[in-house]
Amino acid sequence: MKKLLAMALCVLLALSCLSFASAEEEITYPIDTDVTLKVWMGSAVGYSAIYPSANDAPWYQEWEKRTGIDVDWVEPAAGADKTQAYNLMIAGGDYPDLIFNADIVTNAASHIENKVIIPLNDYLPKYAPNLWAIMQENADVEKSYKTDSGDYFCFPMLSEAGTWIGPIVNRQWLDECGLTAPETIDEFTAMLKAFKDKYNVVPFSMCFYTYNVFFSAYGVTSRDVIWYRTKDQKVHYAACEEGYRDTLRLFNSWLNDGLLDPDFATIDDNTMCAKAAAGNIGAMAGGYGNFQKIDAALDGKENTWVAIKYPLLNKGDEYAFFQNSPLTQINGTGVTTACENPEIACRFMDYLYSNEGMIFVNYGYSEGKDASSDAGYYIDENGKPQYTDLYMNGPEGMVEYARRFSPAIVGNCPGYKLAQAGRDRNSQIMRDAEDTWRNGSNEDWWCLPVLCGEMYFKFITGEVDLEKGWDEYIDTLKGMGVEDLIAIKQAQLDRFNAR
Repeated sequence: MKKLLAMALCVLLALSCLSFASAEEEITYPIDTDVTLKVWMGSAVGYSAIYPSANDAPWYQEWEKRTGIDVDWVEPAAGADKTQAYNLMIAGGDYPDLIFNADIVTNAASHIENKVIIPLNDYLPKYAPNLWAIMQENADVEKSYKTDSGDYFCFPMLSEAGTWIGPIVNRQWLDECGLTAPETIDEFTAMLKAFKDKYNVVPFSMCFYTYNVFFSAYGVTSRDVIWYRTKDQKVHYAACEEGYRDTLRLFNSWLNDGLLDPDFATIDDNTMCAKAAAGNIGAMAGGYGNFQKIDAALDGKENTWVAIKYPLLNKGDEYAFFQNSPLTQINGTGVTTACENPEIACRFMDYLYSNEGMIFVNYGYSEGKDASSDAGYYIDENGKPQYTDLYMNGPEGMVEYARRFSPAIVGNCPGYKLAQAGRDRNSQIMRDAEDTWRNGSNEDWWCLPVLCGEMYFKFITGEVDLEKGWDEYIDTLKGMGVEDLIAIKQAQLDRFNAR
């Protein structure tokens, strides 16, 4: 992983750095060919509505220009159901040359067996050296896009990890209470009690996607990330672990002591941030986008909210988990059995994993001279790409300019999304928050998450006694087959590690 991050850093530091490619045949773009590829990108449309189709969108046109390969971009008709259109195409057998879809990843082995896509083992080392180099540097990437029988099957969408969820507190309240940022669960609880006593409020709120901030202290993941593997490569189902129970016990005590917002089960970010701006809470678990929401609610008043580290059980403990995004994503582009020129198709796709291609994916097709340029990005004095003022602050909004200049960022698309590019689009307070949160890190089965979700709230609210009802809850999970499901997941992990 260190090698991969170093390679990504090279991309950002200079466009002239050495290529990842180290293959039998060096690929130089544009390619001299008269081949036209037919490419299905139905699930990847991220371009602006000002363009009628991908065939008219400048980013897609530039991809063709840079590679020297003409493309007929195939999309579902406007207003059509994309999933239905994709399923009809697969069932009908009239395939384009390349197909981008999550189904290519989730059903790769079946699609190879049914002659929808071809294995890429004979093509990646020679005709996709940039992607191949990334795979050789990162075992998870290499294994994630290879079947159990050893067939490589797609050009994946890769996205470097980003951390965007964590605890946030009102720094002014900390100062007024004579406190420093809490580092442990006990210190966090003491802070909440101090806030409650001084400001006469229920001091803490969190919404459905932020519960995982506290589970890590007890060595487990949350109910929303129910499966996890430990360093010894063992699979665990979080919702039947003791650490899960300990976290629920903590939430239940906070609720009973008037420290946790009683609306935690239904509250959303906007309501939570409005409470923060009004001084009705002094701490929350939320995404870094909440800083902007609090700013808006404060309407020009000083924003004193800051990110703090995930609290640990004891000082000196290591983080068991923290929220981030996996590099490997469930989207990919397969080369179909209808493709008469798989070598050309692979070269076309591999451009996105080159140094220049990474800039193209993350910063767009339009390079200007400086920040004031009528373009998407420019290269600064250190050789690093930077978004222009138009991209960041244009009158149509950043999302619209992303759709115009770099739609791969807005939609799903093959290629490599760099964490640094995401940071470049964020405000300084959001970057600081991510740095803070990452600091210190090193048959009835479908009903399991439903039961866990129901019991999660019942245990916290006290509707079911956590101490008396836990054993019955575990027995119910076992009766529903959780042990069999763990064994299956463990077998999946073992097969993955053996690839």
